Amino acid sequence: MDYTNELCTKCGKPFHSEDDVVVCPRCGSPYHRSCWAETGECINTALHQSGESWKSQQEARTAESQRKECPRCHYRNLPDASFCSGCGMPLQSAERQAQNNGQQVELAGIQIDPEQPLLGLNPEEDLGGATVAEMGDFVGSNQLYYLSLFTAMKRTGKKISFNAMALFFPHVFFVNRKMWLWTLLSLGVQFLLSIPAALMLMGQMEGFSLIANLFHTNSLFFQLLVSGCSLLDLAFSVFMCLFANYLYRQHAIRKISRLRTRNYPLPQYREAIKHAGGTCLPLAIAFVLIWIIMQFYSTGMA
Repeated sequence: MDYTNELCTKCGKPFHSEDDVVVCPRCGSPYHRSCWAETGECINTALHQSGESWKSQQEARTAESQRKECPRCHYRNLPDASFCSGCGMPLQSAERQAQNNGQQVELAGIQIDPEQPLLGLNPEEDLGGATVAEMGDFVGSNQLYYLSLFTAMKRTGKKISFNAMALFFPHVFFVNRKMWLWTLLSLGVQFLLSIPAALMLMGQMEGFSLIANLFHTNSLFFQLLVSGCSLLDLAFSVFMCLFANYLYRQHAIRKISRLRTRNYPLPQYREAIKHAGGTCLPLAIAFVLIWIIMQFYSTGMA
């Protein structure tokens, strides 16, 4: 073996190509012949006690680079170590966490890991009256969107976000998320704002002259009323588009707070949250079908 530029175990000076090198027969540690003669034996007792063999600088660097660094205490452990020799932390879980960190994505300004339960967020983090774990049970489907969004709302204090469904069909969004009061409110507002346009349409049809005469649907005032209601309906839809997610968050917090006061056992408490939250897709689909039928009917009447 070529020991050029390797270090003598005793004096620490590098070997030259012309040096006479003596190697310990037990561990392989190299010495200048003069250094070996001076000591009379190998002084690398650490290798003798551990049963390991001397390694060249290149081999040592390779072995060092393969060591596992503990993320808690930064102790460099052997490559096959399962637990840190410095603090006892499981190293396999730390490796998985490091791999998952590379897979994290940012949504609503929050670093999340879609592969982890609750997106890798702290289950006990407070979201303004409910924890991440409670909110995850309540939301049910689409946790990827809502948990990151609600966490961002809590941390930043912002209430505005974009909800396309609430822009076009606010009552469908609310009924799907079991927000019954907001469902009735949105239906009521949009129904009231649609009355002037419906009366104007009926007044233009044959056989409904009584309505035209009674409400003066051909007057400028009534036309302005129809235009004003249309603008209010648009403003209501935009408001719902921007604040529906915040309203859903507050709705979830209120529901969870009420359930918490009943002192359920934990398994029953979680089931109660899931039952109170989640989605009601069949009813939402029914609302969409009714809307399509009404649009088809009103188009046919026109």
